[in-house]
Amino acid sequence: MISVQEAKERLFKAVKELPAENVLIAEASGRVLCKDIFAKIDMPPFSQSAVDGFVIIADDHSELGKSVIHVEGEIKAGDAPLRHVKKNSAYRIYTGAPIPRGALGVIMQEKAEHFENDIKVPNSQDYLNLNIRKQASHFSKKERLLLKGTKLNVAAIGLLASQGYNKVKVFKQPVVSILVTGNELVSPGKKLNPGKIYQSNSFTINAALCDNGFKTFKSLTVGDNLVITQKKIQLLLNQSDVLIITGGISVGKYDLVQKALNNLGVQELFYKVNQKPGKPIFAGKRNSKIIFALPGNPAAVIVCFYQFVLPALMKMAGLDQTKNRVSMLPLKQPFLVKGDRDVFVRSSINNGEVVINSSQDSDNLFSFADSSALVYLPARSSAYRAGELVETHFLWEN
Repeated sequence: MISVQEAKERLFKAVKELPAENVLIAEASGRVLCKDIFAKIDMPPFSQSAVDGFVIIADDHSELGKSVIHVEGEIKAGDAPLRHVKKNSAYRIYTGAPIPRGALGVIMQEKAEHFENDIKVPNSQDYLNLNIRKQASHFSKKERLLLKGTKLNVAAIGLLASQGYNKVKVFKQPVVSILVTGNELVSPGKKLNPGKIYQSNSFTINAALCDNGFKTFKSLTVGDNLVITQKKIQLLLNQSDVLIITGGISVGKYDLVQKALNNLGVQELFYKVNQKPGKPIFAGKRNSKIIFALPGNPAAVIVCFYQFVLPALMKMAGLDQTKNRVSMLPLKQPFLVKGDRDVFVRSSINNGEVVINSSQDSDNLFSFADSSALVYLPARSSAYRAGELVETHFLWEN
Protein backbone atom coordinates (compact mmCIF):
# COMPACT_ATOMS: atom_id res chain seq x y z
CA MET A 1 0.00 0.00 0.00
CA ILE A 2 1.35 3.41 -0.98
CA SER A 3 0.63 6.98 0.08
CA VAL A 4 -1.81 9.27 -1.69
CA GLN A 5 1.06 11.48 -2.83
CA GLU A 6 3.10 8.60 -4.27
CA ALA A 7 0.05 7.21 -6.07
CA LYS A 8 -0.56 10.57 -7.74
CA GLU A 9 3.10 10.91 -8.69
CA ARG A 10 3.14 7.49 -10.36
CA LEU A 11 -0.11 8.17 -12.17
CA PHE A 12 0.82 11.59 -13.54
CA LYS A 13 4.23 10.35 -14.63
CA ALA A 14 2.50 7.68 -16.72
CA VAL A 15 -0.27 9.88 -18.15
CA LYS A 16 0.63 11.88 -21.26
CA GLU A 17 -1.10 14.63 -23.18
CA LEU A 18 -2.99 13.29 -26.17
CA PRO A 19 -2.00 14.31 -29.73
CA ALA A 20 -3.39 17.45 -31.34
CA GLU A 21 -6.24 17.63 -33.83
CA ASN A 22 -7.80 20.37 -35.92
CA VAL A 23 -11.46 21.06 -35.16
CA LEU A 24 -13.97 23.58 -36.43
CA ILE A 25 -14.31 26.52 -34.04
CA ALA A 26 -18.06 25.82 -33.94
CA GLU A 27 -17.14 22.55 -32.21
CA ALA A 28 -14.21 23.83 -30.14
CA SER A 29 -15.95 25.19 -27.03
CA GLY A 30 -14.36 23.71 -23.92
CA ARG A 31 -11.38 22.32 -25.83
CA VAL A 32 -7.78 23.19 -24.99
CA LEU A 33 -5.33 24.95 -27.30
CA CYS A 34 -2.17 22.99 -28.03
CA LYS A 35 -0.30 26.03 -29.34
CA ASP A 36 -0.35 29.83 -29.02
CA ILE A 37 -2.75 31.79 -31.22
CA PHE A 38 -1.60 34.98 -32.99
CA ALA A 39 -3.63 37.75 -34.60
CA LYS A 40 -4.05 37.46 -38.36
CA ILE A 41 -5.25 41.05 -38.74
CA ASP A 42 -5.28 44.30 -36.81
CA MET A 43 -8.30 44.80 -34.57
CA PRO A 44 -10.12 46.85 -35.55
CA PRO A 45 -8.83 46.05 -39.07
CA PHE A 46 -9.47 49.68 -40.11
CA SER A 47 -10.45 52.89 -38.35
CA GLN A 48 -14.22 52.88 -37.99
CA SER A 49 -17.04 54.94 -36.59
CA ALA A 50 -18.20 54.06 -33.10
CA VAL A 51 -21.60 55.75 -33.55
CA ASP A 52 -24.17 56.84 -36.11
CA GLY A 53 -23.50 60.47 -36.99
CA PHE A 54 -21.49 62.76 -39.25
CA VAL A 55 -17.78 62.53 -39.96
CA ILE A 56 -16.07 65.90 -40.49
CA ILE A 57 -13.35 66.10 -43.18
CA ALA A 58 -10.78 68.91 -42.97
CA ASP A 59 -7.08 69.49 -42.47
CA ASP A 60 -7.74 71.55 -39.37
CA HIS A 61 -10.72 72.63 -37.28
CA SER A 62 -9.72 76.29 -37.67
CA GLU A 63 -10.52 76.06 -41.38
CA LEU A 64 -14.16 75.38 -40.49
CA GLY A 65 -14.92 77.91 -37.78
CA LYS A 66 -18.69 78.10 -37.20
CA SER A 67 -19.40 77.30 -40.80
CA VAL A 68 -22.17 75.21 -42.17
CA ILE A 69 -20.73 72.50 -44.42
CA HIS A 70 -22.35 70.29 -46.99
CA VAL A 71 -23.04 66.60 -46.39
CA GLU A 72 -21.54 65.01 -49.49
CA GLY A 73 -22.91 61.48 -49.07
CA GLU A 74 -23.08 58.57 -46.69
CA ILE A 75 -20.80 55.75 -45.60
CA LYS A 76 -22.35 52.51 -44.37
CA ALA A 77 -20.93 49.53 -42.51
CA GLY A 78 -19.52 47.17 -45.13
CA ASP A 79 -18.64 49.95 -47.60
CA ALA A 80 -15.11 50.08 -48.93
CA PRO A 81 -13.11 53.03 -47.58
CA LEU A 82 -13.62 56.18 -49.71
CA ARG A 83 -10.50 56.91 -51.74
CA HIS A 84 -11.41 60.47 -52.58
CA VAL A 85 -13.21 62.84 -50.23
CA LYS A 86 -13.87 66.54 -50.44
CA LYS A 87 -12.12 68.71 -47.88
CA ASN A 88 -14.14 70.91 -45.54
CA SER A 89 -17.14 68.66 -45.92
CA ALA A 90 -19.10 66.04 -44.01
CA TYR A 91 -20.41 62.56 -44.67
CA ARG A 92 -23.25 60.81 -42.97
CA ILE A 93 -21.69 57.75 -41.34
CA TYR A 94 -23.00 54.68 -39.54
CA THR A 95 -21.59 52.53 -36.74
CA GLY A 96 -18.82 50.26 -38.00
CA ALA A 97 -18.32 52.14 -41.26
CA PRO A 98 -14.74 52.95 -42.35
CA ILE A 99 -13.44 56.40 -41.45
CA PRO A 100 -12.14 58.34 -44.49
CA ARG A 101 -8.68 59.89 -44.54
CA GLY A 102 -8.60 63.44 -43.26
CA ALA A 103 -11.36 62.89 -40.70
CA LEU A 104 -11.25 65.17 -37.66
CA GLY A 105 -13.89 63.29 -35.73
CA VAL A 106 -17.47 62.05 -35.72
CA ILE A 107 -20.33 64.12 -34.34
CA MET A 108 -22.98 61.85 -32.83
CA GLN A 109 -26.29 62.06 -34.66
CA GLU A 110 -28.15 63.12 -31.50
CA LYS A 111 -25.79 66.09 -31.01
CA ALA A 112 -25.59 67.28 -34.63
CA GLU A 113 -27.29 70.42 -35.96
CA HIS A 114 -28.40 68.99 -39.25
CA PHE A 115 -30.31 70.86 -41.97
CA GLU A 116 -31.31 68.58 -44.86
CA ASN A 117 -27.97 68.24 -46.73
CA ASP A 118 -25.92 70.52 -44.48
CA ILE A 119 -24.50 70.35 -40.97
CA LYS A 120 -23.31 73.09 -38.64
CA VAL A 121 -19.83 72.50 -37.29
CA PRO A 122 -19.71 73.23 -33.53
CA ASN A 123 -17.40 75.98 -32.32
CA SER A 124 -16.14 73.65 -29.61
CA GLN A 125 -13.42 71.19 -30.59
CA ASP A 126 -14.81 68.45 -28.34
CA TYR A 127 -15.63 66.27 -31.34
CA LEU A 128 -12.00 66.06 -32.50
CA ASN A 129 -10.86 62.41 -32.62
CA LEU A 130 -14.12 61.51 -30.92
CA ASN A 131 -16.21 58.42 -31.72
CA ILE A 132 -13.47 56.84 -33.84
CA ARG A 133 -12.17 53.35 -33.19
CA LYS A 134 -8.59 53.56 -34.40
CA GLN A 135 -7.12 50.75 -36.47
CA ALA A 136 -5.20 48.27 -34.23
CA SER A 137 -6.33 50.06 -31.06
CA HIS A 138 -7.28 46.68 -29.53
CA PHE A 139 -4.29 44.72 -30.82
CA SER A 140 -2.03 44.47 -33.86
CA LYS A 141 -1.46 41.78 -36.46
CA LYS A 142 0.92 39.02 -35.24
CA GLU A 143 0.25 39.87 -31.58
CA ARG A 144 -0.20 36.83 -29.32
CA LEU A 145 -3.87 36.49 -28.36
CA LEU A 146 -4.26 33.12 -26.62
CA LEU A 147 -1.73 30.88 -24.90
CA LYS A 148 -1.23 27.16 -25.28
CA GLY A 149 -3.30 25.46 -22.58
CA THR A 150 -6.16 27.95 -22.79
CA LYS A 151 -9.57 26.34 -22.41
CA LEU A 152 -11.71 27.87 -25.13
CA ASN A 153 -14.71 29.68 -23.70
CA VAL A 154 -17.43 31.77 -25.35
CA ALA A 155 -15.26 34.88 -25.68
CA ALA A 156 -12.26 32.93 -27.02
CA ILE A 157 -14.39 31.29 -29.72
CA GLY A 158 -15.71 34.71 -30.75
CA LEU A 159 -12.17 36.11 -30.81
CA LEU A 160 -10.98 33.29 -33.08
CA ALA A 161 -13.88 33.91 -35.47
CA SER A 162 -13.17 37.65 -35.53
CA GLN A 163 -9.64 36.82 -36.68
CA GLY A 164 -10.78 34.61 -39.53
CA TYR A 165 -9.98 31.28 -37.91
CA ASN A 166 -12.48 28.62 -38.94
CA LYS A 167 -10.45 25.77 -37.45
CA VAL A 168 -8.15 25.56 -34.45
CA LYS A 169 -5.59 23.03 -33.23
CA VAL A 170 -6.52 21.55 -29.85
CA PHE A 171 -5.60 18.54 -27.73
CA LYS A 172 -7.71 15.49 -28.46
CA GLN A 173 -10.37 14.67 -25.91
CA PRO A 174 -9.83 11.32 -24.18
CA VAL A 175 -12.33 8.65 -25.15
CA VAL A 176 -13.69 7.32 -21.85
CA SER A 177 -15.62 4.10 -21.22
CA ILE A 178 -17.13 2.64 -18.05
CA LEU A 179 -17.49 -0.98 -16.91
CA VAL A 180 -19.57 -1.70 -13.80
CA THR A 181 -19.19 -5.15 -12.24
CA GLY A 182 -21.32 -7.22 -9.86
CA ASN A 183 -23.99 -9.94 -9.83
CA GLU A 184 -26.09 -7.90 -7.42
CA LEU A 185 -26.65 -4.94 -9.74
CA VAL A 186 -29.93 -4.01 -11.45
CA SER A 187 -30.45 -1.09 -13.83
CA PRO A 188 -32.68 1.72 -12.53
CA GLY A 189 -36.25 1.33 -13.78
CA LYS A 190 -36.21 -2.47 -13.58
CA LYS A 191 -37.80 -4.65 -10.91
CA LEU A 192 -35.65 -4.97 -7.80
CA ASN A 193 -35.66 -8.58 -6.58
CA PRO A 194 -34.51 -9.64 -3.10
CA GLY A 195 -30.73 -9.45 -2.68
CA LYS A 196 -30.30 -7.00 -5.56
CA ILE A 197 -29.44 -3.28 -5.54
CA TYR A 198 -29.81 -0.58 -8.14
CA GLN A 199 -26.67 0.20 -10.09
CA SER A 200 -25.67 3.86 -9.61
CA ASN A 201 -21.93 4.03 -10.27
CA SER A 202 -22.06 4.40 -14.06
CA PHE A 203 -24.60 7.21 -13.72
CA THR A 204 -22.47 8.95 -11.09
CA ILE A 205 -19.33 8.72 -13.22
CA ASN A 206 -21.12 9.77 -16.40
CA ALA A 207 -22.55 12.85 -14.64
CA ALA A 208 -19.12 13.73 -13.23
CA LEU A 209 -17.58 13.38 -16.70
CA CYS A 210 -20.21 15.62 -18.30
CA ASP A 211 -19.94 18.16 -15.48
CA ASN A 212 -16.24 18.52 -16.29
CA GLY A 213 -16.47 18.67 -20.08
CA PHE A 214 -15.88 15.00 -20.90
CA LYS A 215 -18.17 12.38 -22.44
CA THR A 216 -18.81 8.70 -21.90
CA PHE A 217 -18.16 6.77 -25.10
CA LYS A 218 -19.62 3.46 -23.89
CA SER A 219 -20.92 2.09 -20.59
CA LEU A 220 -21.34 -1.64 -19.93
CA THR A 221 -22.16 -3.90 -17.00
CA VAL A 222 -20.90 -7.38 -16.28
CA GLY A 223 -21.58 -10.07 -13.68
CA ASP A 224 -18.96 -11.88 -11.64
CA ASN A 225 -17.60 -14.01 -14.46
CA LEU A 226 -13.89 -13.89 -15.27
CA VAL A 227 -14.13 -14.83 -18.96
CA ILE A 228 -16.90 -12.35 -19.75
CA THR A 229 -15.27 -9.64 -17.62
CA GLN A 230 -12.03 -10.10 -19.52
CA LYS A 231 -13.80 -9.95 -22.90
CA LYS A 232 -15.63 -6.75 -22.02
CA ILE A 233 -12.45 -5.11 -20.70
CA GLN A 234 -10.67 -6.02 -23.94
CA LEU A 235 -13.55 -4.64 -26.03
CA LEU A 236 -13.59 -1.32 -24.20
CA LEU A 237 -9.79 -0.98 -24.21
CA ASN A 238 -9.80 -1.39 -27.99
CA GLN A 239 -12.19 1.56 -28.29
CA SER A 240 -11.08 3.90 -25.50
CA ASP A 241 -8.20 5.96 -24.16
CA VAL A 242 -9.37 5.56 -20.57
CA LEU A 243 -11.36 2.74 -18.97
CA ILE A 244 -13.03 3.21 -15.59
CA ILE A 245 -14.09 -0.01 -13.86
CA THR A 246 -16.04 -0.12 -10.60
CA GLY A 247 -16.31 -3.07 -8.23
CA GLY A 248 -14.54 -6.42 -8.18
CA ILE A 249 -11.13 -4.99 -7.24
CA SER A 250 -10.82 -6.14 -3.62
CA VAL A 251 -9.62 -9.58 -2.45
CA GLY A 252 -12.86 -11.58 -2.23
CA LYS A 253 -13.64 -14.79 -4.11
CA TYR A 254 -15.72 -12.89 -6.68
CA ASP A 255 -13.39 -9.91 -7.06
CA LEU A 256 -12.15 -10.83 -10.53
CA VAL A 257 -11.10 -7.52 -12.07
CA GLN A 258 -7.43 -7.54 -11.12
CA LYS A 259 -6.98 -11.09 -12.44
CA ALA A 260 -8.66 -10.10 -15.71
CA LEU A 261 -6.38 -7.07 -16.02
CA ASN A 262 -3.29 -9.20 -15.34
CA ASN A 263 -4.39 -11.70 -18.00
CA LEU A 264 -4.72 -8.83 -20.50
CA GLY A 265 -1.19 -7.56 -19.83
CA VAL A 266 -2.14 -4.37 -18.02
CA GLN A 267 0.88 -2.86 -16.27
CA GLU A 268 0.13 -1.95 -12.65
CA LEU A 269 0.93 1.62 -11.64
CA PHE A 270 -0.38 1.13 -8.13
CA TYR A 271 -2.85 -0.98 -6.18
CA LYS A 272 -4.19 0.01 -2.75
CA VAL A 273 -3.67 3.52 -1.45
CA ASN A 274 -3.42 4.56 2.19
CA GLN A 275 -6.65 6.54 2.11
CA LYS A 276 -10.23 6.39 3.31
CA PRO A 277 -12.52 5.89 1.52
CA GLY A 278 -11.15 4.16 -1.58
CA LYS A 279 -8.26 2.05 -0.29
CA PRO A 280 -8.61 -0.75 -2.91
CA ILE A 281 -8.08 1.44 -5.98
CA PHE A 282 -6.06 0.17 -8.95
CA ALA A 283 -4.45 2.21 -11.72
CA GLY A 284 -2.70 0.63 -14.66
CA LYS A 285 -1.51 1.16 -18.20
CA ARG A 286 -1.46 -0.85 -21.39
CA ASN A 287 0.44 0.89 -24.15
CA SER A 288 -1.09 4.38 -24.12
CA LYS A 289 -4.37 3.28 -22.49
CA ILE A 290 -5.04 4.17 -18.83
CA ILE A 291 -7.17 1.85 -16.69
CA PHE A 292 -8.74 2.66 -13.33
CA ALA A 293 -10.42 0.03 -11.19
CA LEU A 294 -12.34 1.73 -8.39
CA PRO A 295 -14.05 0.22 -5.35
CA GLY A 296 -17.74 -0.51 -5.75
CA ASN A 297 -18.92 1.63 -2.84
CA PRO A 298 -20.60 4.72 -4.34
CA ALA A 299 -19.00 7.35 -2.10
CA ALA A 300 -15.56 5.78 -2.62
CA VAL A 301 -16.18 5.98 -6.38
CA ILE A 302 -16.72 9.75 -6.15
CA VAL A 303 -13.61 10.29 -4.02
CA CYS A 304 -11.41 8.21 -6.32
CA PHE A 305 -12.84 9.85 -9.43
CA TYR A 306 -12.08 13.39 -8.29
CA GLN A 307 -8.69 12.58 -6.77
CA PHE A 308 -7.26 10.34 -9.49
CA VAL A 309 -9.43 9.89 -12.58
CA LEU A 310 -10.39 13.50 -13.27
CA PRO A 311 -6.86 14.94 -12.88
CA ALA A 312 -5.57 12.27 -15.29
CA LEU A 313 -8.27 13.11 -17.85
CA MET A 314 -7.48 16.81 -17.51
CA LYS A 315 -3.78 16.21 -18.14
CA MET A 316 -4.56 14.12 -21.22
CA ALA A 317 -6.75 16.96 -22.54
CA GLY A 318 -4.06 19.59 -21.86
CA LEU A 319 -5.83 21.18 -18.88
CA ASP A 320 -4.37 22.50 -15.64
CA GLN A 321 -5.30 19.78 -13.14
CA THR A 322 -5.54 22.02 -10.06
CA LYS A 323 -6.73 25.39 -11.37
CA ASN A 324 -9.58 26.76 -9.23
CA ARG A 325 -10.07 23.35 -7.59
CA VAL A 326 -7.87 23.36 -4.49
CA SER A 327 -7.66 25.94 -1.72
CA MET A 328 -6.54 26.16 1.91
CA LEU A 329 -9.55 27.01 4.06
CA PRO A 330 -10.15 27.07 7.85
CA LEU A 331 -12.06 24.31 9.61
CA LYS A 332 -15.31 25.29 11.29
CA GLN A 333 -15.04 22.56 13.92
CA PRO A 334 -12.27 20.28 15.26
CA PHE A 335 -11.88 16.85 13.67
CA LEU A 336 -9.94 13.75 14.71
CA VAL A 337 -8.66 11.33 12.05
CA LYS A 338 -9.14 7.84 13.43
CA GLY A 339 -6.68 5.18 12.36
CA ASP A 340 -3.54 5.45 10.25
CA ARG A 341 -5.09 6.18 6.86
CA ASP A 342 -5.35 9.65 5.29
CA VAL A 343 -8.98 10.65 4.86
CA PHE A 344 -11.02 12.58 2.33
CA VAL A 345 -14.01 13.92 4.24
CA ARG A 346 -17.20 15.21 2.68
CA SER A 347 -17.71 18.86 3.51
CA SER A 348 -19.53 22.02 2.60
CA ILE A 349 -18.30 25.62 2.55
CA ASN A 350 -20.10 28.15 4.72
CA ASN A 351 -18.89 31.77 4.85
CA GLY A 352 -15.40 30.70 3.79
CA GLU A 353 -15.14 27.96 6.42
CA VAL A 354 -15.13 24.17 5.98
CA VAL A 355 -18.03 22.37 7.65
CA ILE A 356 -17.45 18.60 7.81
CA ASN A 357 -20.53 16.45 7.25
CA SER A 358 -21.60 14.12 10.03
CA SER A 359 -21.80 10.97 7.88
CA GLN A 360 -18.65 9.69 6.15
CA ASP A 361 -19.58 6.05 5.35
CA SER A 362 -18.13 4.85 2.03
CA ASP A 363 -21.45 3.38 0.87
CA ASN A 364 -23.47 6.52 1.66
CA LEU A 365 -24.22 8.66 -1.39
CA PHE A 366 -26.80 10.70 0.52
CA SER A 367 -24.08 12.50 2.49
CA PHE A 368 -22.55 13.69 -0.80
CA ALA A 369 -25.78 15.40 -1.81
CA ASP A 370 -25.13 18.17 0.74
CA SER A 371 -21.39 18.36 0.01
CA SER A 372 -19.46 20.66 -2.28
CA ALA A 373 -15.91 19.75 -1.32
CA LEU A 374 -13.56 17.02 -0.16
CA VAL A 375 -11.13 17.93 2.61
CA TYR A 376 -7.85 16.02 2.61
CA LEU A 377 -6.65 15.29 6.15
CA PRO A 378 -3.43 13.27 6.48
CA ALA A 379 -3.48 10.86 9.41
CA ARG A 380 -1.97 12.19 12.64
CA SER A 381 -2.31 11.55 16.36
CA SER A 382 -3.68 14.96 17.32
CA ALA A 383 -7.04 16.37 16.26
CA TYR A 384 -7.30 19.07 13.61
CA ARG A 385 -8.23 22.31 15.36
CA ALA A 386 -11.09 24.68 14.57
CA GLY A 387 -9.65 27.46 12.43
CA GLU A 388 -6.77 25.31 11.16
CA LEU A 389 -6.19 25.62 7.41
CA VAL A 390 -6.89 22.40 5.53
CA GLU A 391 -6.50 21.28 1.91
CA THR A 392 -9.94 21.70 0.35
CA HIS A 393 -10.83 20.17 -3.03
CA PHE A 394 -13.89 21.72 -4.65
CA LEU A 395 -16.21 19.24 -6.36
CA TRP A 396 -19.10 21.18 -7.83
CA GLU A 397 -21.23 24.24 -7.20
CA ASN A 398 -24.15 23.78 -4.83
